[in-house]
Amino acid sequence: MRQYFHVPCIAVELSDRVGRVAQTNNVVLGTGDESEWRELDAQVNAYPADRTFKAIGSGGDDFVASMTSCVERVVGVRLPSSRVTHRLSAGGKYVSVTIGPVLVETPDQVLAIFNGMKADGRLKFYI
Repeated sequence: MRQYFHVPCIAVELSDRVGRVAQTNNVVLGTGDESEWRELDAQVNAYPADRTFKAIGSGGDDFVASMTSCVERVVGVRLPSSRVTHRLSAGGKYVSVTIGPVLVETPDQVLAIFNGMKADGRLKFYI
């Protein structure tokens, strides 16, 4: 499964050096290597930070609940419904879930959320 990592770009000088637009969110495609992710994350993020998580998979409302639970278990807070949105794909086969923003204290929490999402066999992609 290809892994996608959401990395908000908060370091303006780094953004300028690598051709990114400052103060925007950038999606970085990862190889699945945790050390590579940690290195990149350390360059562009500071903790605690607000993060938004996205997941695409099958299973409708049950999938939405599962992905939301992955985030809630790690951050230790029940999220209000206003912080969880979802929509079905055009064909109705998949559902896209957006969860956040939520406050994460450490990169370990981000990885724990990603790992929780990956444990659900219905997951196709995550950011």
